[in-house]
Amino acid sequence: MGFATYDDLISELTAGKSLPLPWQKNHTTAPVAGNWYHLWPVGGQPTGGALYTGTALNFQRTINTTTGALYHGGNQSPDTKHLTIVQAVASAGSPPPILMLVDQVGYYPLTQSISSQTFVNTTAPDRYVGAGEGGLRVSLVNGALGGATASNITVLTYVDQDGNAGATMPTTPAVAVTISAALPTATLGSRVLTTVAGPCLPLAAGDSGVRSLTNITFSAANTGLEALVLVRPLCYIPCPSANVPAERDLVMQLASLPRVFDAACPMWMVFFPAATAATLSGIATVAWG
Repeated sequence: MGFATYDDLISELTAGKSLPLPWQKNHTTAPVAGNWYHLWPVGGQPTGGALYTGTALNFQRTINTTTGALYHGGNQSPDTKHLTIVQAVASAGSPPPILMLVDQVGYYPLTQSISSQTFVNTTAPDRYVGAGEGGLRVSLVNGALGGATASNITVLTYVDQDGNAGATMPTTPAVAVTISAALPTATLGSRVLTTVAGPCLPLAAGDSGVRSLTNITFSAANTGLEALVLVRPLCYIPCPSANVPAERDLVMQLASLPRVFDAACPMWMVFFPAATAATLSGIATVAWG
């Protein structure tokens, strides 16, 4: 399904097949400057999701009904749902935050260990894992306050976007794990603990994503709950300055119309250039046809 032409899109919109999704995240604790955060546990609209708990190393799915997901209109099958416009504004920051809307497919809880740890995919990722769908990206975040032990990820193996097992994350340069400086909370979020490649871990040359993870090893053990979170980026939107809204038109400006699966669990990631807390808010609009 989807939209064959602009006229088709206009016809579907005229028929009421559209929904604006107002959102707000009340991020009131100062972040660490120059770091990415997952706003999953942050309160507001939608309410914050639970921290990354569950049986260690076992994949935990997050879907449209998981607490913390941005509501996007429920099941519209056989129509397919797509983002059309995304708007965002930050209340503070110089320079201001940069936001990325993602579909959080799920996560693996874990702790750091020098022994190889094997992930369990009895319940496996269920979106962006089919032929031609491009796979998922991976972030290491803090689910609880960690210790001060410095470490690297020395091995991370995964099944790539085409279903090939045994793919390996590059470790040159070393994928350093930053020290968890603060407990993730409803006013802070979960900090991305690696900064070598921005919000997501690097992948082998030629890979666009993963279908699942298989093994991980760290150079040192550490305390504190962490999680490898699997996401699919949907839209990237920089805020121009404090209290000045930004907009992405995904029909005419950037004609991409990213798909939002009926089971999608949309949530926000944010990059804070400065150590300034900011309330983040806006509207994301979806249409289906």
